[in-house]
Amino acid sequence: MLDENGKIVDSLFLEIPGIRDKEGIYEHDPKDVFYIFTSIVRKFSKKYLVESLILSGYLFGFMAVDREGRPLTNIITWLDSRSRKYVKKIVDKIGARTIYEITGCPPLFIYPLSKLLWLKSEKELIYKKARAFLGVKGFILSQLFSDFVEEKSTASGTQLLDTHKLEWSTEVLDIFDIDFSKMPRLVESDSVVGYLDRDVAEKLGLRPNTPVVAGVFDGGAVAIGEGAVESGKGSSHLSTSAMVRVPSGKPVVDKSGEMRFQTYYLLENTWLPGGAVNNAGIVLKWFRENFGLVENVISKNTDVSAYEIIDTEAAKSPPGSRGLIFLPYISGERFPRFGNVASGVLYGLKFYHSRSDVIRSLYEGTIFNLKIILDAVRENKLTVEEVRVTGGGARSRVWLQIMADIFETKVYSFVKTDNVLLGSFIIAQKALGKIESVRRGAAKFAIPDLVFEPEEKNSKIYRLQYEKFRRLLDIVVDAFKSV
Repeated sequence: MLDENGKIVDSLFLEIPGIRDKEGIYEHDPKDVFYIFTSIVRKFSKKYLVESLILSGYLFGFMAVDREGRPLTNIITWLDSRSRKYVKKIVDKIGARTIYEITGCPPLFIYPLSKLLWLKSEKELIYKKARAFLGVKGFILSQLFSDFVEEKSTASGTQLLDTHKLEWSTEVLDIFDIDFSKMPRLVESDSVVGYLDRDVAEKLGLRPNTPVVAGVFDGGAVAIGEGAVESGKGSSHLSTSAMVRVPSGKPVVDKSGEMRFQTYYLLENTWLPGGAVNNAGIVLKWFRENFGLVENVISKNTDVSAYEIIDTEAAKSPPGSRGLIFLPYISGERFPRFGNVASGVLYGLKFYHSRSDVIRSLYEGTIFNLKIILDAVRENKLTVEEVRVTGGGARSRVWLQIMADIFETKVYSFVKTDNVLLGSFIIAQKALGKIESVRRGAAKFAIPDLVFEPEEKNSKIYRLQYEKFRRLLDIVVDAFKSV
């Protein structure tokens, strides 16, 4: 809950329980999702006069509903792997490069296209009965307005949207014989989807005619909340996973054959080329749980977190970790070339290496991994003069200085702001006519807390270390595939 100045006045976090099993299922029950949404709204409506609602949701969710908006499936999330084999069918039928150039999405099972083909092939009766295919945000909107809509930023992550025309791709739909009438109506992300009627408003504890703004996907809201919506300003989120994206005035796809990044639409004729990686904070979590006995004991007996202590240890090692290189792929990765088979590698270990060297190499390896994406967007003629960072990792000064030195850019951190909420607030201000544009709102409200300048002496070391990282990765890719 934010006030008119974009300040958080109240908050509530409720976790959506996951449904999973060994067959690759990873779903959310839409009833749980809508219950959590209504619970949060009702809590705030009892305490505050709510002027408007705006939604932000995760990408890649997919579900089917009937003509009354009743769920025919659960929400299939990006972690659900049952549609993996349909990626090959996509590539065989349309070509990897073609689907990438049309949609901005490389051939990966995370996207709803493969899930839709799985449903069509293996759950044919549900496919035929379905009136619309929606994401998590689209489902909530369908319950509020008895209409089937999807905003364009979320739609750009379905592998079904023509990222150039910002319309559902008739070419993709025709090739895979998908019924166009089952696709939701597209709306602008900074538009008012509708105004709550009396019955719905009363159930939520709100006034009738309360406006509901479409909003963007969560990563897009982060970029806006960081002020990373102008040329040269990169957006990063450093948490369990991590991402880096760069705003562009046109859709850009990787000219190389590796399809190293995706391009999703944001709003106001701005796209976000870039990508995400699995392995960031999860690497430090793995280290803490398996090798952090000392840090965990100290943390239990003091008010210092285990991660702060790990940070202190990493700072004892010099840039480059005295030659250690860590390939951080302990949970696979999202790169099409090797992501499904990759694993972690610690290379160069000698008798003189210390625990601090090993820890620092974990930090460096995660940023080298992100640099693969940053290099890719730079090679495609996008400039990156600074990077703005949010997430739990933004609290680590050691990690952010490493990022500045490896990226060779200024790094701005946000530690006092929830940038998803701030970005959504800025969009709502635009939709309600209170600011002229999202860009102007971002410039006004997105104020970073700290800045980290790259140090040339460190960057020089990291240039050499990164070359070794890439060569090592190329060498072991074949080993990943054969072992």
